[in-house]
Amino acid sequence: MKKTILVFVLLGNLFVSHAQANKKDVKNLLEVSGVTSKYELIVDQFSDQLPKESQANFKKDVQIYIDKLINKEVEQYAAAFSQDEILKLIEFYKSPLGIKLLQKTSEIDNTLEQEIDNNQAELQSVIMKYFM
Repeated sequence: MKKTILVFVLLGNLFVSHAQANKKDVKNLLEVSGVTSKYELIVDQFSDQLPKESQANFKKDVQIYIDKLINKEVEQYAAAFSQDEILKLIEFYKSPLGIKLLQKTSEIDNTLEQEIDNNQAELQSVIMKYFM
């Protein structure tokens, strides 16, 4: 009986350590795929709108929320993808094609953002048509 319990305890520890490794790899995936840097960019953009003397405290306070958000995102990725899939995604984002995807996606996003800004009046008139 004691041996059976010991086996279950050891197996339980094995599964827990595997889950932790997966979460560590998921955090790595979020870094290499640019997710965490997007959060940093958003925080910096908001911070830049504040007086200089408030920026450091703002970033510190918001970082608490960002950390919670990233941890939740890590849990979601860990549940949705196998360890092997996470490792393959990391490998992809570190590859020349993955790096190009990140670069081009950023450029395309900037172009589309500019397009939206340029046509904001047109978009607002369509929205107002349905909400007024």
